[in-house]
Amino acid sequence: MLILAGLLPNADDNAFDLDRAANSERLVASCMTEAGFSYTPKNPHSLVDTADNTDFAGTTYAKEHGFGISAWPAFAPDKTNAQYTNSLSAADQKRFGDTLSTCSEKAEKQSRQDFGIEFANRRFDGIDGAVRSGAPYKQAADAWRACAGRAGYVSQDRASLIAALHAKYDTIIARITGAAELTPAQTAQRAQQDPLYRGFQQEEIRAAVATFPCSQQLDATYHDAFRHALQTNP
Repeated sequence: MLILAGLLPNADDNAFDLDRAANSERLVASCMTEAGFSYTPKNPHSLVDTADNTDFAGTTYAKEHGFGISAWPAFAPDKTNAQYTNSLSAADQKRFGDTLSTCSEKAEKQSRQDFGIEFANRRFDGIDGAVRSGAPYKQAADAWRACAGRAGYVSQDRASLIAALHAKYDTIIARITGAAELTPAQTAQRAQQDPLYRGFQQEEIRAAVATFPCSQQLDATYHDAFRHALQTNP
């Protein structure tokens, strides 16, 4: 819940996600073994992006990636089970894939229980709603809009600004890919060669950097109010 509220460093967020990915992969391996297949858990870094994970706490990220909209995920390559699956017949490969899909769904459900995801989300939603409806946060939100406006950005809040930029990004990516079914790597390669995409990256960075001081003040108010709510309603 503290991670959801942005009260812990990005490194803690990454560590949590890596632990959960490792737990999920162990569950998948157990499920696959029970089904009669060989399965080695994947490297959690092949499932969790710790390099470009959005970070609103520092200007370094804003200057390099903006809000993280156009930052391509950086996953470690993983071919852990490739040799085994290639050794299977076409029919067994299909059965392997179908079984893996079922095991992955079960593992995700169990992992969410193991890590208390649903409880944390419900608890967070209740406190978050109370914080955002409180006078201190509303005043800080008004200050954010005024600050962002002075920087040249008219938006209700940071989320709305990001949403507007994301819509523009989606349009550019749709034009780049067209009707082709491209892998993320292929899409990224095409995008980096596209002048409109590169222009969007700079636009995103400018917006993130220009509104960073405004967001820092709003985030500080939010964090203080969230901590207070936790202390008064443990």
